Amino acid sequence: MGERQEQRVQMVVPIRVSGTNNRGESFVRMAYTLDTSPTGARLGGISSETVSVGSVISVQYKHHKASFQVVWCGLPDDPHAHQIGAIRLTGSEQMWGQRPEAGHYDDGFDSITEKVQRRPVPHQKVKIRRSERVKVKIPVFVESDGPGIPFSFAAETLVVNAHGCAMSSAQPLPQRTRLVLRKEDGGQSATARVVGCERVGAGKPFWAIGVELDTPGNFWGIKFPPPSWAGSEPASFPGAGIASL
Repeated sequence: MGERQEQRVQMVVPIRVSGTNNRGESFVRMAYTLDTSPTGARLGGISSETVSVGSVISVQYKHHKASFQVVWCGLPDDPHAHQIGAIRLTGSEQMWGQRPEAGHYDDGFDSITEKVQRRPVPHQKVKIRRSERVKVKIPVFVESDGPGIPFSFAAETLVVNAHGCAMSSAQPLPQRTRLVLRKEDGGQSATARVVGCERVGAGKPFWAIGVELDTPGNFWGIKFPPPSWAGSEPASFPGAGIASL
């Protein structure tokens, strides 16, 4: 993963978010920042049930107001379920005011990470996802890699993380199939392998294919990715399926 070009500061402050929800209705709610930078922020207290990728929202902090566009939403079954990543479209780079040192929290909010760490852990084997998933649709072109029957087709991601993705396809692929993923927007490519394939959907069913990248990282170009994406390292997990991505 490439080095982040700008520093994000961990700061938790209350904000007012407004816009149009997924049902086309106006909404206003209180939320909070988790970390910020001059070009965007990671926000808590708002989820994919309210907004989706591409939504434009208005964010107010004290007397500062700016428009932001949502670039990722946490999934319902992830620790970051009620979080979104957004980039600033209008407003001042200084809207957050005096930027605190990393780890500083104000206005009575606690660190989400600290809350999770304080929870008791049951004495049982727990399967932990290696990096948080982001629900986003990214067109990709899939090609065969290595010996075997050649194939190529267009697909679209359903969810992505630093280690791979689940993508929708009109055709299935066997587990352990080697392939090359190529992003349609710029031609960037990455090698990967299939770790699971399931037929899903009703009416117009499709194949959901779980893919693991050979080299973990932000191949998807997600701005403000979840913190768990940082420092991702390769890890082998034979027999893993779509749910482990």
